[in-house]
Amino acid sequence: MGKTIKTKVDFEKLIEETCNEFGVWQLANNILYDLCKKHPLHVNPDDVIAKVWLIGRSYAAALERGPNTKESSDLFYEKTLIDAVAKHSNKIDGSIKLLSDNPKNVADKNVFDAYIEVLECFHKASEMWNVSLASKYLHFHCPNIFFLYDSRASSSIGKVAKFLGAKNAYKEREINCFISCEDEEERERMRVYVKFYLKCKECSLKIKEAFGKKLSIRDFDNLLLKIANEEISLNENVIE
Repeated sequence: MGKTIKTKVDFEKLIEETCNEFGVWQLANNILYDLCKKHPLHVNPDDVIAKVWLIGRSYAAALERGPNTKESSDLFYEKTLIDAVAKHSNKIDGSIKLLSDNPKNVADKNVFDAYIEVLECFHKASEMWNVSLASKYLHFHCPNIFFLYDSRASSSIGKVAKFLGAKNAYKEREINCFISCEDEEERERMRVYVKFYLKCKECSLKIKEAFGKKLSIRDFDNLLLKIANEEISLNENVIE
């Protein structure tokens, strides 16, 4: 397989650098983690608005910035968002509780059931498919379960999967078994996150096996963003 040793050392160094960096965003992220930990439910409008507004604005994925939003930002959150959440709150809270109660033995189906509920809720409010915001919103509620999706992370995970020899393509039946919605546009958005999540999960396991590093989801996200931001090109050799 060629230069496996060199690329393996380089990638391990990249992991070390990523995980050991002093994160200037750590305090800001901790505020969001604490907010969702202290206010996990979706019953009180104040809690819902605070979480959706702060997470969306912090991650450049604000829910009210959809092309179909005709009302002011205040009215959107106070009326449109709260009305949408009211229709989904029981299922969202039930899904989050199920995942939070037993985070070490989570079934992928339960992860995607929670994701689709939040995705549908946000779509009802914004009339957009907020794939990125849904992943980040759920991540702050279940930080050890949900990988954070956006275009930069998506561009990097294929490189990492190829380098590690992880699965980079999935058959339709492998994806569809996790998708219960009927609307084809919604199914397509779900496919995006399902494939991304499965790749991230397998790559995390392969990193642990190859380098003895158990990365947190936040560390793994930092690794993906570092590769994207610095346009790091990983060697194509596969680790043995």
